[in-house]
Amino acid sequence: VRGQGASDWALFKLNVWRGMLSFKRDQVTLVSWGAVSVLIGSLFGILYWQLAASNWRNLMGLIFSAVVGMVFAGCLGVVLKFPMEWSLVCREYYSRANAIGPYIIARFLTTLPLSYGPLLWATIIYWATGMDPDLGSYAIFVCIFISYNWTCFSLGQWVSSFSANPL
Repeated sequence: VRGQGASDWALFKLNVWRGMLSFKRDQVTLVSWGAVSVLIGSLFGILYWQLAASNWRNLMGLIFSAVVGMVFAGCLGVVLKFPMEWSLVCREYYSRANAIGPYIIARFLTTLPLSYGPLLWATIIYWATGMDPDLGSYAIFVCIFISYNWTCFSLGQWVSSFSANPL
């Protein structure tokens, strides 16, 4: 695909293909993300074991801690991606072979498979801390946690775009 005549859709498909190829090559990240999510979820579960239903302060402390932990975990997962691809993005953009919009959207969509980590994390936290055993409440909690993780991924990409050097 040559950039000057390519549509945004063609550039988007190319960037998704590139992102999935990169994601497929990095299996260590996929496995370690799951292991870290289970570890952190287990630590929160042990720390707040069956305390969420006992007092609203315990529940608020748990949610605050989980939110702060997810900011760091979600942002650090992607914050080094953009600076490592900075030279490639600049070269393709200035040669008009790629556009920033399709690149950013494709980069976000290729990080979505990492959402299984927050799913594990939220599941462990929810059931270990003794929250409402209703399946609907659990689904809402997990959906909020996963969408918050997507926000953290986007924040990490935004922060990483300020630097061309990953160090």
